[in-house]
Amino acid sequence: MSYIPDVLAGAVVPRADQITLERYVIEQSYITRYLSRVVKDKALAVYHVLFQLSWFETGKGDIVVSWADIGAFIRSEQGNIIDNNTTVKRRLPDLFAHKCITVTPQRGGPNTISVHLPSDIAECRGLKEQDQSEVERVREAASIDTRDYYSD
Repeated sequence: MSYIPDVLAGAVVPRADQITLERYVIEQSYITRYLSRVVKDKALAVYHVLFQLSWFETGKGDIVVSWADIGAFIRSEQGNIIDNNTTVKRRLPDLFAHKCITVTPQRGGPNTISVHLPSDIAECRGLKEQDQSEVERVREAASIDTRDYYSD
């Protein structure tokens, strides 16, 4: 089975080098909340597949997979499975530019891909900090009683 379902079933206890269930859920929500504002839609689809193949399946961020295997999880606008590795590779510059992934080329085989968690991506951290400061500002404004008891 996969790592996260095994953790849910209690069959596996996360080790120090693997992601916890709580952290996985938080990071998954950060993809939707923050990373979707940073990278383009098609690159986000590739990132989702990489996140699934790495963190969900193994509990770690490093995987060895071919580009064509990644494309097998994605459909084009016409509904066709993307089995051409160059189509997947065209989506990668956006992920590289924002340091979402790191690729270590292997001679004669699939690449080793390191999938960074959204909380480790600088732009996502910045958006998260903005959201937190906005929430704090709203809480402070709500805590100040601005009602005028003489006219309200």
